[in-house]
Amino acid sequence: MNTKNALTVISATILVGVEVLVAGVAGGWALAGMFGLGEIGAWVLEAAGGAFALYLVYGFFRSAIKHEPIT
Repeated sequence: MNTKNALTVISATILVGVEVLVAGVAGGWALAGMFGLGEIGAWVLEAAGGAFALYLVYGFFRSAIKHEPIT
């Protein structure tokens, strides 16, 4: 196992993941506020934004593993 590559991939994934997740949740909150959807609508859009963000982070991690193999 290449620990240097593993540390790089994990660190980058955490950094990108936090940024994308916060942007997804904040985007859901902003859209709910802009369209006046109320508290339940905000929760739904925040959950949808968070789920989409997690999907993007998963794609980032898979791509990072291809370019920086850890085994």
